[in-house]
Amino acid sequence: MPLLLALALALMGAQQAEEFSRVEGVVLDSITRQPVAGANVVLVRIDRPFSIGSDIYDTRPSAGKQDPKANSMAVVTAEHGTFRFVLEGPARFMLFVKATGYVRTPKGFDSDHEQETTPGTPKTDIIIRLVRQLSISGRVTDADTGEPLRNLSVTATHYESTGPGRILIPDSDAKTNGNGRFTLDGLPPGEFYLDVRHPLGASITKPKPVEDFRNDVRRSYPPTWYPGVERREEALPVTLMEGTAVEGLEIKISKRRMAALRGRVLSGEDAPSKGGVSLSLARVERGISSAGFSMVAREQIKVGSEFEIERVPPGAYYLIARTEQLAALMQLHVGEENQEGLDLHLRPGVTVTGSIRIEGREQRPDEPALPVDGVRVELRPVARMRMPGDPKPAEVNGKDGAFTLQDVIADQYRVYVAKPPGGYALSELLYNGSVCPNGIVTISATADVHRLEIKLAQANGSLTATATDGIRPAPGAAVLLIPDPVVDDAIDIGFELSKAQADDDGRATITGLLPGRYRLTAYPPNSLWGDDPNLKAKLRAGQEVRVSASQVALIEVRTQPAP
Repeated sequence: MPLLLALALALMGAQQAEEFSRVEGVVLDSITRQPVAGANVVLVRIDRPFSIGSDIYDTRPSAGKQDPKANSMAVVTAEHGTFRFVLEGPARFMLFVKATGYVRTPKGFDSDHEQETTPGTPKTDIIIRLVRQLSISGRVTDADTGEPLRNLSVTATHYESTGPGRILIPDSDAKTNGNGRFTLDGLPPGEFYLDVRHPLGASITKPKPVEDFRNDVRRSYPPTWYPGVERREEALPVTLMEGTAVEGLEIKISKRRMAALRGRVLSGEDAPSKGGVSLSLARVERGISSAGFSMVAREQIKVGSEFEIERVPPGAYYLIARTEQLAALMQLHVGEENQEGLDLHLRPGVTVTGSIRIEGREQRPDEPALPVDGVRVELRPVARMRMPGDPKPAEVNGKDGAFTLQDVIADQYRVYVAKPPGGYALSELLYNGSVCPNGIVTISATADVHRLEIKLAQANGSLTATATDGIRPAPGAAVLLIPDPVVDDAIDIGFELSKAQADDDGRATITGLLPGRYRLTAYPPNSLWGDDPNLKAKLRAGQEVRVSASQVALIEVRTQPAP
């Protein structure tokens, strides 16, 4: 009897052991191949609900024994860089590793780093190679005097692809010391663009006397890119190779004349004349691969008071004044000259009414204006990101097609129709009786009435283009189509630009087109056409295409030189 009991217990233990699987490996230095002890290795099961953020690397080992059923767990590598997990299997998982002086791996969720294991088949051959963090160091000096510049902010940034273009992502920043020197630590191998700027940037200050403002020539250090240029497009990258730091960079920048802005925040007849207001200066960032604005300066001031903004670099800006119920916006272009008289008139948002109808359809008294419910109209700012207080989408009354948008700030918008009847798209937009090309409307701050009339038409035309390099088909080419005439705003906000990728035969098909005239162009595979400074010119010069209802336009297009 004791022997049978022992055999039964052994069998139960074997069955339990078969339910679990071992995951073992080692963490090594990528160059020396030496073990890395003390690294934090985090296992996350991706065959179960999971959430991966930057804090995943800081997961600490449990105080007691590992729980094989846990969705995530952590261990610290031993003296020889080894680690071990026990999992309830089968399991799919990823490993995230953090160690002092090394680049974290991988960067967030990456399907290429998925692994799996099953009971009875341990995963014991995992090798994780960590890359040492690198640094960039150098000095910032005045280009004219050679004097070191202290307390300037230096930021290392890198480009990440957005598909058609790229955006800059900050990695590391530092301030120059008394000798103008800086060190940017904790960087992985790669190409970096260094951004140097005055830490204060533009600032909203107490106004000077008018004559002093007009006669004062302000000179300061503008935002500058390595090796000493103001245009980001002219910046040169600093390349970090694995195991090698970059030292002794010299960045020379010159003072230049910087504009100052002066104005008042005033209340309208229907707005309160007292209280505080948030005043902001925002730089406009527009383009195919990025859109919106970046805040340059912000301050609380009193309604009715004057303001002055110093050290404003050249560029396009929004001047914004806001309270909870009131707003005033002003677009302006800043050069080197001071600007005054920039009065912002606070007003409550206006009410915009309108209607939607289907083109060519005669509405009978007993029929609804729209064949579907749930249609909405939305105003999307063209040159800025949405802000608190911007109007919410308006529900359209399906019976008569009417809608009302409340609290609309006077500005430029793209009119967007959500959930239209199947196969229909916005074909015509009128604001107070005037045609608004490409669905872009400027809501006037002074108009007494604000009315939008929207027509929807069937968008059942299509185009099939064969992209070539001039001789043979170009698989993977980017084919771009835009209504003609080409309008800059429509390109900048990307709404009117239709895109398709050519297949293995070089053919690309774009569907859901309204009848009309278009311009067609194409770029080679993998080209960052969104970064092409000549994109607008190439779109305007593209091949003319006429699209008809319920028909397929066939055309051959040759790819443009890559940007």
